[in-house]
Amino acid sequence: MIKRLTYFISVLMVPSITLAYYIYFITPTTSVSYNTGETVVLEWTTDAPGVYGSIALYQGMDINNLTLIQTIESNFYFTSGSQSHSWTIPSSVSTGSDYRIQFTIGAQSFNSSFFSINNTGSGASGYSLSFDGDDDYVSISNSDNFDIVDELTITVWVQPIQEKHASIIDRLVDSGNEDTGEGGYRLNIRDDGEIWATFGTSCCNDIANTSTNFYDV
Repeated sequence: MIKRLTYFISVLMVPSITLAYYIYFITPTTSVSYNTGETVVLEWTTDAPGVYGSIALYQGMDINNLTLIQTIESNFYFTSGSQSHSWTIPSSVSTGSDYRIQFTIGAQSFNSSFFSINNTGSGASGYSLSFDGDDDYVSISNSDNFDIVDELTITVWVQPIQEKHASIIDRLVDSGNEDTGEGGYRLNIRDDGEIWATFGTSCCNDIANTSTNFYDV
């Protein structure tokens, strides 16, 4: 009698596994403002152990409905640890405060905080300036045309991103009566968030919150 043996082969089905990575953005930070034509250094840390992905600029308040503005890098090599990438903002980007940088690695997307971009050609003077609050300033050579001791009007658009004592326009020392210090004019932000305008010995103030808002002073 011949016995027939039936062998059953069990097959282990292993599901596909998607590796999950993290990315922590260092820059851009929340509510920071950049100008078109400016070179920005994007900085981050990640645990991705050597994989390719993309870097792109998106716009929109709804995280599920973002608009692609620019593909910065389509085949960027992400490695574990700290990384950075320099990017020059195109002049074609319009002014807005709802921009994000998005990294895509496989099926995962990572979005930075919102930041603003100002089109440098959209201002009344033809451009705008961004200062880091450290040692940036614009110096205008001395001229009698700025020695105003009667009436004047100063108007500026400012976007404070940090509460820090700093001058916006300062002509208080070198104008008018230097002996008494009562001449001249100054517009400055104080470290308590107040904006002060001074003319001679008179001054007035208003509160400016550090946010994405521009203030017409």
